[in-house]
Amino acid sequence: LFDEYGGGNNVTFINNLLYITMPDLYYYIYNISSYLIEYYNWRPNTKQLGIRVVELLEYTVDSELSWHSDYDSIYTMVIMLSNENDYNGGTFMIIPRYENNQLKERENIEDDIIYIDPSQYSAILFDSLADHSVSKILDGQRTVLAIEFWPFSDTNMSHLRPPPDESLGYLVPSFYIQEPISKYANKQFTIPDG
Repeated sequence: LFDEYGGGNNVTFINNLLYITMPDLYYYIYNISSYLIEYYNWRPNTKQLGIRVVELLEYTVDSELSWHSDYDSIYTMVIMLSNENDYNGGTFMIIPRYENNQLKERENIEDDIIYIDPSQYSAILFDSLADHSVSKILDGQRTVLAIEFWPFSDTNMSHLRPPPDESLGYLVPSFYIQEPISKYANKQFTIPDG
């Protein structure tokens, strides 16, 4: 199940370009993630974190994303931009970690896999250390926006996927959420400090 990591998508890094060109979307992402984290009582809140990387990921026929974790980040948020009728395949899969940050004892690792086929403009927010992948695209094109939050300040365009300058030292609970972000379109949010 966990062979060597292999990316199978076209990546466009947009890091702080998101803040510069679309500040409303930037704050909307922070506010939605903060709201969900508060709602589910997870810590730390994204208001206390910076954005490590923002990637526009495009998957085409026969591409997939092998099992991996987003090490050095705390949370990963994936926003589905494609309509579910634009492609076939491309199921998001995740294996959550548990209270002791380890996989629970089990006979078959595949028993713990959660399969998610997100609808357009829905978001999946999860523990960055949870193993996750995307199954092969059979037809069409699948496009998502992936945002990783980490305990340092926002990165700029010169650092596409920077390593941390020091040990993270965070104990992150295991979880994942899938919520339609449009559900929160009429909610009033406070813009995070910093």
